[in-house]
Amino acid sequence: MDGAHHSFDDQLRHDERRTKWFESQGYRVIRFWNHEIKNELDSVLDTIYAAVEERKSHLRLRDGAEGIGG
Repeated sequence: MDGAHHSFDDQLRHDERRTKWFESQGYRVIRFWNHEIKNELDSVLDTIYAAVEERKSHLRLRDGAEGIGG
């Protein structure tokens, strides 16, 4: 969850470095503004749900491919 201070250049660079680190560890980072959490929670939850489903689908495909002849 990001507030207005995440719009500043220094904070953007910090966020980008942190995001790259998390991604290097196998995580996916999804950022939301404070106002989205407060005012558009259903949309935020839909986005999170879609990301989870996408990841599950990717894992099923990967695991299925490894299981064939392997």
